[in-house]
Amino acid sequence: PLTGEIGDSTGLVRLRARFGEKVPGVRAIVIQEDTPGGGVAASQEISEEILRLRRVDGIKVVASMGGMAASGGYYVASACDAIVADPGTVTGSIGVIMEDFDVHALLHRFGIRPEVVKSGRYKDAGSPFRAMTPDERRLFHGTIMDVYDQFVTDVATGRRGALARALARRDGRPSSSFTDAQIKAYVRSLADGRVYTGRQAVRNGLVDSLGGIEDAIAKAAALAGLPRYQVVTWRPPESLTQELTGVDPVEWAAKLREALLGSAPRIGYLLR
Repeated sequence: PLTGEIGDSTGLVRLRARFGEKVPGVRAIVIQEDTPGGGVAASQEISEEILRLRRVDGIKVVASMGGMAASGGYYVASACDAIVADPGTVTGSIGVIMEDFDVHALLHRFGIRPEVVKSGRYKDAGSPFRAMTPDERRLFHGTIMDVYDQFVTDVATGRRGALARALARRDGRPSSSFTDAQIKAYVRSLADGRVYTGRQAVRNGLVDSLGGIEDAIAKAAALAGLPRYQVVTWRPPESLTQELTGVDPVEWAAKLREALLGSAPRIGYLLR
């Protein structure tokens, strides 16, 4: 399972260590997604582990999209051998977002004036205690566009065959005639932050087929050449705190820090 906002890659990294290296006989893995995406680094780390499962361990990996598999969730799915989605799945939202608060007017109203000592002009860029300057906005935008280009490039690479076939249907040309640059340009045309249903995503090459978790399991077994197989459901171990509250300790730490210190600007592959 990959559910909720992606804030930590530990569970999926452990999955590879367990099934890719320690448990013999695993030939295919289905990742069951229901996520709006999340952190850039965490999404990338999970994607890298999926690629290692495929290339190093020889395991087939299929993404099964539930109610939502957007932004970082789609990024993770694009690293898999195949993607199966329900017709009404919300997916896509390929893009990058950074969010911050500007509360300086509110502080001024109550006579509160923050004092900042910094080593360089950009050290407090994005601070909620003052308005962002045009120069700082350009700086952040450049960073976001670099991360966006990584997203587009990785989707174009991971989904090249399916995307080429979608272009072939659209343009009436052989799928082999499209260059890497043309595939990337096509992904960029889809990657303006919009969401797609599962059915729309199949038409434009972002998803391979429609179906639920059982269809995804059957697809994984077929890719692995398994006429007979046993399905084992893996659940990440939970701490006592998580069992009692239902909240991951990483989330608790983030919420506590945010409550005490305020939030810093965050760049994410996240549906908003």
